[in-house]
Amino acid sequence: MGDVLSEIRQSVQNPITYALLVSAVCIATEVRTATTWRERLGHVFGPPGWPLAAKATAFTEVRSQP
Repeated sequence: MGDVLSEIRQSVQNPITYALLVSAVCIATEVRTATTWRERLGHVFGPPGWPLAAKATAFTEVRSQP
């Protein structure tokens, strides 16, 4: 991912375009590493921090069971 970001940094002059492209690269990386369709769609359409919130909810549910 570092190579892609360095290429983007060299070719883009507008900081807003750079920020959008970096975000798109990060989302694409997360989608590529996801194992289920639910995770893939969550990375694309979910709120920021989506997988962290899902893991925290699962942890509290497991912990609350007797």
